Amino acid sequence: MLVSNDIFYIRANALLKQEKMNTENLDNIWEDFKNGSLEAYKELAIFFANSLFSYGYCFIKDDDLVKECITNVFFDIWINKKQIEPTTNAKAYIFKAFRLLLLEMQVHLKGLKTLDNLCEFTMEFEVEKNTLDVSTKVWVKKLENNLTASQMEFLYLRICENIEKSMIMDIMDRKTEVNFSFYENTPEQLFDH
Repeated sequence: MLVSNDIFYIRANALLKQEKMNTENLDNIWEDFKNGSLEAYKELAIFFANSLFSYGYCFIKDDDLVKECITNVFFDIWINKKQIEPTTNAKAYIFKAFRLLLLEMQVHLKGLKTLDNLCEFTMEFEVEKNTLDVSTKVWVKKLENNLTASQMEFLYLRICENIEKSMIMDIMDRKTEVNFSFYENTPEQLFDH
């Protein structure tokens, strides 16, 4: 079973690979995938597997279930590729589909009937903090014990996945903003774009 340190080690290696794929290249691969390219499908799966695993493990602390969800989300998008609505952000689309699948898995595991208010997102920032400067580490340490699950998820997607705020709100399926006031006081080096 992987522990937090292992997950973030895997995540660090994945980030090195992801740097090679720029937004334009990802958009082209996404379009090729939607047009039926099996090679593009494989590239997307390889590109996102580690990121999705790290994200999924924050919801479900079971390696095999998270891997099953990753397999299922890519299977689902492959089967439905022709029906996928145009999107400006393939990453946000895949993360949103994956998040929904994870929440459905939680509902199934807990025997619940609805997804309403279900968000059991937990993570430890210890490993991730190793890559942050001192002032940012202090800021994260102050916050980590006071954040709700939604706020923790938001912060994870922003810091670890470098996803823009508007895309995070879409991934988290938020029509109205949750209290992200902590976001306004975030050290600039985390969100400089």
